[in-house]
Amino acid sequence: MMTTMEQAIVQRLQTELGDKVSAVIFSDDDLILISPTDTLPLICVKYNGFEIKPRNTISQRYEKTDEWMVLCVQNWYDATDASLSAEELITSVLDVLKGQQFDGQLNQFGLVPVKVKNLTNPEYDPILNLAITFRGTSYFDALEEGDFPVATSDPADPDFIFSQYAAV
Repeated sequence: MMTTMEQAIVQRLQTELGDKVSAVIFSDDDLILISPTDTLPLICVKYNGFEIKPRNTISQRYEKTDEWMVLCVQNWYDATDASLSAEELITSVLDVLKGQQFDGQLNQFGLVPVKVKNLTNPEYDPILNLAITFRGTSYFDALEEGDFPVATSDPADPDFIFSQYAAV
């Protein structure tokens, strides 16, 4: 299921890259299959999970770092002047996403590019697959000892999910 964060990433890439890519898609599968009939270049966004660390033990504040992979799929040899080269494609994706906070969903650093990795074996694969890993951090507070979630109708409230399923 695509969350609002993935929707925001996909929307930003679609808007900013426009006709320079054939499609920007989201995949929640572990294995991303690109068909030989797909028009390239193609961008695929995948959520890789998250890590939680204590931020402040006194006030029980935690930091959640989510990770996304943006897979850039391009022909190994750029045949036309109209298409982006692999380097231009990577640079464009980095420029469009780095530092984006998506209306405060992430902390002041926004999306941080971590690494770019080539997933292609040029001897066997005519398609170039480059993965850019981004991380974004947000914060949340734990419930106080003995407290329970409270009923709310505000979707932005962390307790909203409990109200949706009549848990409170």
